[in-house]
Amino acid sequence: MADEEQILEAYEVEDVTPKANPVSGEVLLKGDIKIFPGSPLPHMDRGSAKAYLAETRSGGKAFALICPDNLVPRTAVVHKYMNVMSASLPKITGSGVVDWQPERREKYVFVYEGLLGNPLSAQKNIPALGLKLDVILSTIFYNLVDGISAMHDRGVVHGNICLQNIFDGGSGKFENVTLGDCLSVPSGYAQPAVYETVERALALPYAKGEATAADDIYALGISLASMLASHDFTEGMSPEDVIVHKLEHGTFNLVTSRDRFPGQIIEVLRGLLSDDVASRWTIWDINEWMDGRRVTAKQAGRPIPKSSRPVEFRKKKYFRPDILALQLRKDPAATLELAESGELYLWLNRALQNKDYEERFEKAVEQAKKSSTSGANLAERMVTYISMALAPNFPVFYKENSFFPEHFGNLLVDAIANGKDANSLVEVFHGDIIPCWATFRYQYGLLVGDEPGKFETCRMYMLQKSAGFGIERCTYFMAMSSKCLSEKLTEYCVRSSRDLIIALERIASSKSKPAWFFDRHIIAYLFTHDRQVIESSSSDLMSDEKHRQVSAALKIFSRIQERERINSLPNLSLWIGEHLSTLINRYHDRERRKQVSLDVSKIKSKGNLVMLAELFNNFQDIQNDTKMFSLAMQHYQSLQEEHGRLSLELETNKNFGKGTGRQISAMVSGSVAGLVILIYLFFSFAV
Repeated sequence: MADEEQILEAYEVEDVTPKANPVSGEVLLKGDIKIFPGSPLPHMDRGSAKAYLAETRSGGKAFALICPDNLVPRTAVVHKYMNVMSASLPKITGSGVVDWQPERREKYVFVYEGLLGNPLSAQKNIPALGLKLDVILSTIFYNLVDGISAMHDRGVVHGNICLQNIFDGGSGKFENVTLGDCLSVPSGYAQPAVYETVERALALPYAKGEATAADDIYALGISLASMLASHDFTEGMSPEDVIVHKLEHGTFNLVTSRDRFPGQIIEVLRGLLSDDVASRWTIWDINEWMDGRRVTAKQAGRPIPKSSRPVEFRKKKYFRPDILALQLRKDPAATLELAESGELYLWLNRALQNKDYEERFEKAVEQAKKSSTSGANLAERMVTYISMALAPNFPVFYKENSFFPEHFGNLLVDAIANGKDANSLVEVFHGDIIPCWATFRYQYGLLVGDEPGKFETCRMYMLQKSAGFGIERCTYFMAMSSKCLSEKLTEYCVRSSRDLIIALERIASSKSKPAWFFDRHIIAYLFTHDRQVIESSSSDLMSDEKHRQVSAALKIFSRIQERERINSLPNLSLWIGEHLSTLINRYHDRERRKQVSLDVSKIKSKGNLVMLAELFNNFQDIQNDTKMFSLAMQHYQSLQEEHGRLSLELETNKNFGKGTGRQISAMVSGSVAGLVILIYLFFSFAV
C-alpha cells in the first residue's frame, strides 16, 4: 500500500485536494509543487499522458505527466522506483492527485526533477541516427545500461525504452543522456511496436502485461541498432510485416538487413535481440561485455517447428503454426471451416509431425465446441482456442481484443471509462479461455502466474448480481491501481477510502448532488481496497430497508473519518442528515425522538460523523426504548382485551352489571345512611 501512502500525502492541506491558483494559472501538488497547464511539453508526452512544465519545492525546473482517466498508472512500483539511484533516470519529486483546472476535474500526476532535454528522436517510426559507435558506447549506451542496471537491481522494470523516451540531457554531446518516464502509463503503452517482442507487440497497448527485465534488454537492443543504423530497417513495412519478418527470420536479421554494422557490436546485437528469452543477454551480461570479458554463449530454447508442406488459409500458404495463428482471427468463418474439415488436423499430423501441437489442437477444438452457445460464437471461440494451441506464447485473441491475462483489468478500466461495450470482456470470465491458455503455456514450458486463480474468482463474482460484485468487482480486483470509476465521482480521482470521503464532502456542497452516496462501483471499490470498513455493514447497505441503508452508510463514513483522523466533514454531515429521519422515526418514545432530533442538529453543524454514528449506535438507549415500548404495548393489549370482553358482555347479557350495580347501590346507600346518622348524633350531643 505504499502507493496509497503517497496519495494520502497529497492531502497535507486539511481534507481537500490543493486547488489551482486561478490568478497565476498554477496547479499545486501537495501545496508547494507547481504545475503550469499553460506550458505543455509535447516532446515529453507518453502517449495520452501529457507533459507540462513544473517547479519543485525549491524552485527548480521540473516536468509533470498527467495520467489519463482510462489508463492505470504504475503506482504499485513508485516506492521501488524512488529507491533507485542513477543519474540516468529522472528523479521523482512527487506524485498524487491535483485539481486539474483545464479539465475541471482531479487527475493523478507524476512530477520529475529536471527537463531532460530533447528526445533522441521525435519520430514515431524507427529513425536511423547513423551515430558513431564510439560516441554511442562511451556516452549513450553507458548511461542507458547504468539506468537499467540500477532499476533491475531494485526489482523495477522500465518497460518504455525507445528513442522517443531517451533524452539528450540538454547537451548535444550526449554525456547526460537519461531515460524518460515509465510510471504514468502501463508498461509498453506508448512503446512503438518494433521495440517490443513479437508477443507483446501483438497485444493491445494497455494489455501487454507487466514488462520483464528481458523486455527492457530487447528494447535496448532495438534502440542501439537504431542509433547505429544509417537506414530505417522497417521502411516500407507494415507493423504486421515487421512481426512476420521477426517470426520467420528473427529480429537480428531485421535490424541488420539494410546496414553493415561494426564487427565488435554484432555480438552485442545478437545477444540483446535474441527472440529466444533463454538465450537473450541479461543486464549482467552487458556489464561483463563492457568490462571487456567475453559473454558465454547460452543454450537456445526449443525452436518453432516448420512443416514439410504448407497449409492453405485464405488463398495463402503457411509453413509455421505461429504465423498461421496470426491470420486466423482475420476470418473466423474460414477458421471454423478449416478446423471442421479436418484439413488443419491432417497438416499438423502429417506435415508438421509434432505430437504436442496435435494434442493441443484436439483439446482446443473440443473446448471451443464445449464453451460456445451459437454458430457465430463457435467461430470466434475456435479462433481463440486454436490460436492458443498453435502459439501458446502469444496473447489471448478473443473477438476484437488481444491481451495477456495479467492486464485484463486494464481492458475493463478502459471499457468502463470510455463507455465501451464490455460484453465481449464479460464472456471471457464465463468460459474456459484462461484456464486453457494457462494449460497450453505450461505444457509449452512457459511460466504461468496466478491469473487462472484470479479469473476463477472473478467468475464467481460474476455469478452474484448484488452490489459489490459483478463486473465492477472484477474490474477493481483485476486492476488494483485503478481509480474508482463511479459516475458519481467522474470529476474526482478516488484511489482510497480517504479520497472517497473527501470527494463526497465536496460533492455534498453542490446543489446538484445525487440522491444517494453509493452505487455499484463505490461499493465494489471499497470491497477490494478497504474491505474492513464495509464488510460488517454490507448486508445493511444492500438491504431494501431504507433505515438499514442509512445506518450502514453512517457507520462506514464514521469509520473512515475516525481512522483517517479527518477533523470535520460539515457538508457530508448535512447530506447524511437529510436521510436520518428514517433512523429518528424508529424511536417509539415521542420525547426521545424530539431529543435525538435536537442532538442531530447540534452534531451536524460540527461535521463529526463519529459522534453522529454513536448517537444511533447507543445499544442501551435503543434497548430501553424497545423495552418501554414493549411494556406499553402489553398494557395496551390487556386494555384492548378487557374492552372487548366488556363490550361483548354488554351486547349478549341483558342483566350484565345489574347485580354489581345493586351491590354498589346498597353500599352507597348504607354509606350515605351511616353518614346521616353520624351527623344527626353529632348535632344531638352537641346541643
